[in-house]
Amino acid sequence: MQKIILTALSIAITVFSFSQTPKPKSKTTVKTKPKTTVVKPSTTTTVIPADAVHIFDSNKNDVELIANTKAIVIEGNNNQINITGNCKQIFITGKSNDITIESLDFIEITGEANFVSWEKSSNASGKPIVKDKGGYNNVGKKSGNSMKKNDN
Repeated sequence: MQKIILTALSIAITVFSFSQTPKPKSKTTVKTKPKTTVVKPSTTTTVIPADAVHIFDSNKNDVELIANTKAIVIEGNNNQINITGNCKQIFITGKSNDITIESLDFIEITGEANFVSWEKSSNASGKPIVKDKGGYNNVGKKSGNSMKKNDN
């Protein structure tokens, strides 16, 4: 009889332990929309004219340029440049340049630490269009008789 009771007790413990085992949770399927990225065409791409004047030099002082409505590209570093005439476009990829411009309509800077002063613009607003994509650049209207970075 003890054998029957022990067997019954053993079966009861086994059944009880299986009934306490957690049942696997059923998976819930959630439908989600696939992530899409909308890429808009860039309208800010600037085209440098083929006849642009390029300055590759570095560490030049008192460089004089006459704009004659051409575009100018300054790729050099640490230059002191004075541009007379009407500069329609100027692109500065170099850094630490000190540039004075008599008349300016558009400027795009991708370089760093450039100082650009201008006197006038033929734009309707009287100010040039400025696209500063670099860092630590200073672009502004020439103040008083100052002409160079150290004068302001």
